[in-house]
Amino acid sequence: IAQGIITQINEDSRHRLWVGSWNHGFWLIDTQDHIVNYRDRPQLPSNFVRTFCEDNQGRIWMGTYLGLVCYTPSTQQWQTFTAQSQQGSLTDSSIWSIIRDAQGTLWLGTYFGGVNYFNPEYEIYTQYRVSDTPGGGLSSPIVGRMTEDNFGKLWICTEGGGLNVYDRRTKRFTWYGYPGSMISQKNLKCIHFDSLRNVLWVGTHLGGLDRIDLTT
Repeated sequence: IAQGIITQINEDSRHRLWVGSWNHGFWLIDTQDHIVNYRDRPQLPSNFVRTFCEDNQGRIWMGTYLGLVCYTPSTQQWQTFTAQSQQGSLTDSSIWSIIRDAQGTLWLGTYFGGVNYFNPEYEIYTQYRVSDTPGGGLSSPIVGRMTEDNFGKLWICTEGGGLNVYDRRTKRFTWYGYPGSMISQKNLKCIHFDSLRNVLWVGTHLGGLDRIDLTT
């Protein structure tokens, strides 16, 4: 792989690597180091591939600039979902991030449609949008990377709205903006949860790296 800006590298359960890029589709690298570039393929709605996630059935979900793509390795079938696919589906076709929670459900972060909670078995979406006040929704419609902590809370990076936390038990959001809070920047790019130490690492745009101890 010698070209393009790399967006994410994901290892699936078969130890294959899925490598996304800005303008060159994605590369699939198997355990024998065979590399296949998927670019300008009819299965892809866009060559801008941002993120990957494997579900409990071994299907690979891809977030692209123009839609959500599902690839089923056992049947080699491809399926695309967009905001126009069906009523009540995605709030936005531009997918920034995908994570699978402990229950196997997918959380989709979109560019301007907030967060979509997606059950792939039944194609049921729950939509979380922007709110004018904390508690009722997101602080920004532009959602980046997300992660789940040990208590099932969802930590959500936003662009311009700081860090959002969704508690599924209370169904409430908490906002951590800046200044005056534990986040040094409102524009957040990446997040990682260290479950052993109960620590969050948050990468910001021009604000450095934040370390958040959830115990203290």
